[in-house]
Amino acid sequence: MMPSGPTHENPNAVLYSREFTNFLEHCCRQFDLVIIDSPPVLEVSDALILAPSVGGIVFVIDGKRTNRASARRAISALRQVNGRIIGGVLNRKPKGRYDYHIETLG
Repeated sequence: MMPSGPTHENPNAVLYSREFTNFLEHCCRQFDLVIIDSPPVLEVSDALILAPSVGGIVFVIDGKRTNRASARRAISALRQVNGRIIGGVLNRKPKGRYDYHIETLG
């Protein structure tokens, strides 16, 4: 686990930097599995910056906060940057509601 450290005044610059790219390449050579956690897709651009550089995306939906339209917009945004969604997780599913299915979302 690598904590994020102090907040940077321009986090996008860090994600676009050659140093970060080198760090990710190093991690991928050293470890069998590298997991990167990012903020929600529609709140900040981090996930959209990272999406094209990762092998796959596990799309996480907060069942109590995320509506279908927002989930569809997020999936569409990830696909527009060539993000490869390989699965999904539905957290905090409200009782009595139907499950989301990524295939039906977008």
